[in-house]
Amino acid sequence: MCHGNKTVVVSLANANGNASKTAQRYAPALLVTAVLVIPCAVFAQGSGSSLSGLITDNSQAVVPGAIVKAKQLATNVTSETASAVAGYYRFPSLPIGEYEVTVDHAGFAQATGRVLIETARETRQYFILAVAGTTEALTVAAAESQLSFG
Repeated sequence: MCHGNKTVVVSLANANGNASKTAQRYAPALLVTAVLVIPCAVFAQGSGSSLSGLITDNSQAVVPGAIVKAKQLATNVTSETASAVAGYYRFPSLPIGEYEVTVDHAGFAQATGRVLIETARETRQYFILAVAGTTEALTVAAAESQLSFG
């Protein structure tokens, strides 16, 4: 069921200001159709807040099949989707609010980000996944030296 408060004015009068018998006969059906269809179309156009993005790895290769979860922080309601073959994911309709987005895929470390979804906007959030279990370490070694003061 669609909800909306829109006013529609339908005139069945001809140029002389009189309604024809055919127009009078179809007036109730036309009115019912207008009341049901127009608010739905208006509602569908005005509520589109979406989230989408691309998931890649460190080498910029796309990551298909990644599980993407968007949790609305105010309600703790979670939506879930998966990245497509080309690495893109999309949540076509999300309520406005702040979200925590997590991305999981076997072989990669989990990636997390926060995003604000605003009314009737397409929001994009991109993720770069690191290979799981890899860390970068810097080892500093110092050699003993003899100092001579003479």
